[in-house]
Amino acid sequence: RYRQGWSLGDIIHSTPVVVGSPSMFLVDESYEAFRMNHEDRRKMVYVGANDGMVHGFDAETGHEAWAFVPEFALPKFKAMADSFYCHTYTCDQTVTVEDAKLNGTWKTVLASGGGKGGAGLFALDVTYPESPSLLWQAFLPNGKKDHSEVEIVSIGGRSMVLVGSGFDNADMEAYLYAYDLASGDFMGEVMLSSNPRADRNRASKPTVVDFDLDGQADMAYVADMLGSVYRITFHGSPYPNSWSVNELYEGSQEITADPVAAYGPNGFIYVYFGTGAYLEDPDMVTSGQQSFLCVFDRHDGSTATKGNMADQTNSVGEIDGYMGWYID
Repeated sequence: RYRQGWSLGDIIHSTPVVVGSPSMFLVDESYEAFRMNHEDRRKMVYVGANDGMVHGFDAETGHEAWAFVPEFALPKFKAMADSFYCHTYTCDQTVTVEDAKLNGTWKTVLASGGGKGGAGLFALDVTYPESPSLLWQAFLPNGKKDHSEVEIVSIGGRSMVLVGSGFDNADMEAYLYAYDLASGDFMGEVMLSSNPRADRNRASKPTVVDFDLDGQADMAYVADMLGSVYRITFHGSPYPNSWSVNELYEGSQEITADPVAAYGPNGFIYVYFGTGAYLEDPDMVTSGQQSFLCVFDRHDGSTATKGNMADQTNSVGEIDGYMGWYID
């Protein structure tokens, strides 16, 4: 589009995402046909900016093809037009772009939210990057901004959006929310934790695992700021009221980084995460001990603590018999 001299807004917490032709490894004839139909698709870069827009740029030339203004950003434009404008967050989150099956048809979908800029979500059909279309917009139930990045996943044959709840210093609760990717319908929520005596709480982005590699997510791991990591088992159902939640790790150090999962031996899942926070001004001067941890999920419902994990801080020792390891 012609920018007419307008400057691009600041990009802070949104990492650019490059999207070309469909590239999932999937043994599915319908997906292979979709991939071949779009193998020469224009390569794009998608990024959110604090000018209230998500921008789509041609990856080769830098030409801006389009920009999208989500509903949650509209009230911020009055402030941005003020000559005494002081910075405000709007589209301050890395977008998620995935190929997904919507109502029986393969599409390439971009989903994101406001991050620090608001408690809203949206999804765009970017299958044809020159002419994107809006699928839906929604607002998080608790209205807390600074929510996690979204995860696009298929559960029980249904394409979904999962997102961790935002920063909460009022009720000190953490949730995992689920939405239908095609319609934006709210599918339900799972409460992870609540502690009115805590200072704050927030849920991380879920890390999803397809345990049997059949293209359907089986479980997810989500951390909170009370110091725990939760194992959520989907049981093949897209409805959160059918999911089970167990505490994989119990600690006392705040966790704000997203956990990462990897396949380990004997069918175990290794879940890696670090502790610490950098969300408010006091976090800049904190000097408390932080840790990097790896918890072994043996799928037996057990909960790890530092007391049953191997301390590898000063020397690397055996991990047999432990539920994981940590470094301080």
